[in-house]
Amino acid sequence: MPRKINLPDKTPDIIKDVLKKNDLWEEESFEKFLEDPEKYQETLEESSGYKLSNLINRCAEGEISLEELPSLIKKELDISKQKANKISKELEEKILRIEEIEEVAPASGGIKPKKPDIYREPIQ
Repeated sequence: MPRKINLPDKTPDIIKDVLKKNDLWEEESFEKFLEDPEKYQETLEESSGYKLSNLINRCAEGEISLEELPSLIKKELDISKQKANKISKELEEKILRIEEIEEVAPASGGIKPKKPDIYREPIQ
């Protein structure tokens, strides 16, 4: 059955909280980007927040699986396996909740079933 992940509206705040809790939030990179986005775009793209949000989006789109997430977090953020597993688990609980979606059979060619016309008398 296909899966669908709807990211909550507060995803950026959750990412920031998770990174802060694990001493990985880079406030300076974010503040520099806000001051001059063009000049500090590259700095932002190298930040842990940007990398983690990119992984979350790829996971939500089905590009990577939840099983792959811890190892990719470890690699992208250059952190220990234990810390990556902890972050991954927290992201799964708070952001990456999978909803199974039912496949609905397509309507039959747009043809509506006939209903009796209550204003006509039946032909005998």
